[in-house]
Amino acid sequence: AERPYRPDRIGQDATWRPYIRQTIATRRPVISAPFKTNAGDGNFVVVLTMPILAHDGKLVGLLTGSLGLTRPEMLGSVANTRIGQSGYVSIVTADGKLIIDPDARRLSKPQYVPGTNALFDRALQGYEGTEAGIDESGRPAFISYHRIKTSGWIVSAIYPKEEAYEYIGKLVRNFLLALAAAALGILF
Repeated sequence: AERPYRPDRIGQDATWRPYIRQTIATRRPVISAPFKTNAGDGNFVVVLTMPILAHDGKLVGLLTGSLGLTRPEMLGSVANTRIGQSGYVSIVTADGKLIIDPDARRLSKPQYVPGTNALFDRALQGYEGTEAGIDESGRPAFISYHRIKTSGWIVSAIYPKEEAYEYIGKLVRNFLLALAAAALGILF
């Protein structure tokens, strides 16, 4: 049985899928790695599986369900998060697959090439923190990485340096104007 019902899938063998194989082998629930759905909607999903066991422990079936990660009610709204005016947030799997990004066209293409971004290489090795770096479009930026412990996914927050320095510049200008006004007041 399935919902939504798709009659073309009845009788298909899905035991080649890694999460199905793992569930059968371990007889334990499994959460799959994210992958692009074959439904043609460009959505990334995770599949959750639960073995159905008879009283004697024999595997009699599997219950599976999928969650669309890039749908707005899930993580899709993260792709719309703005830091400043043009900063953004993205999420990458532990093996370097981009699953959440403001530019949905990037999700379907390989994004990570080892050795091309030393800061991201470090994040894949466990680094968490903020450093100056270069974003995917070549702009200097402050980039923060945080690893989600349960999944190994890496959340990246990118804030362009020019925006950060613009804000600091405004603070300095306002401080200098206030200082100049105070100095003139003292002189008078």
